Amino acid sequence: MNFIIVFIAFVISQAFACRHGGGTFINGQEWKERDAFIMKCTIHENGSWKTEVVACLAPNGNKIPINSSLDDGNDQWKCSMNERGMVTLVQGANPNAKCDGHEVGSRWQEKSFELECLSGGIRKLRSCVTEEGQRIPVNGSKEVNGFVLVCQSFPNGTVSFHGQKSIKAPKVFGDSQTVVKCSDEQNGDRNVGEFWIENHRFNKTCRANGAVEVVNCISKDGVQIPLNRQIVQDGSRYTCEMTKQGTIRFSAAPIDEKKKKMLRKFFI
Repeated sequence: MNFIIVFIAFVISQAFACRHGGGTFINGQEWKERDAFIMKCTIHENGSWKTEVVACLAPNGNKIPINSSLDDGNDQWKCSMNERGMVTLVQGANPNAKCDGHEVGSRWQEKSFELECLSGGIRKLRSCVTEEGQRIPVNGSKEVNGFVLVCQSFPNGTVSFHGQKSIKAPKVFGDSQTVVKCSDEQNGDRNVGEFWIENHRFNKTCRANGAVEVVNCISKDGVQIPLNRQIVQDGSRYTCEMTKQGTIRFSAAPIDEKKKKMLRKFFI
């Protein structure tokens, strides 16, 4: 949060010492005021004296001369005086701040997301990226390999990148309209009771009503996880579940919670 600190720059009187805030100061002496300003006592030969703000003080302890600025990480501190002698210390965004080493204006990819570094060191999501390198704009969608991939950003800063696919209508033959075939992802015919693997991750079957149903998920190493179940094997936790939207989601993650890193996710 940005904030502003204001202080009156100087006071002039007749004496042989400067007095300010209940304290007495000698000629040339400097001190901190409100932990945000550096003040100085000046006594002239005629006995007059003044206390004035000669610099602002950044939170890191560095002095900021009047009418200058200091860059500190993602922040920029400005110390300025107006025509009435009022000094202000203002915190703002550092226009030259980098985003974890990335220059302002540059774009890069982290996992499945393309990011851009904006002025002030602000990271902005530009698109979601598939394993094949295809980009889906934020709050947009694109059909890839028969799946509708959705890249959705929410006001709280979270992002959802998922795929969804409508179940194909069953093929029917004869006047009785009896369902005898199902359609797979390649639009091929599948018999009732037949099992097959699609997208290397999902074991499907054709039911008597012509509906294609996911029986279980399959890991890269061939571990089969029943639908809506979780299996722990070889140091990993595998989950195969159906979401409220009717899509099937498979995930694999290390058991060690300290890693907090999802190895891979597949959605259908």
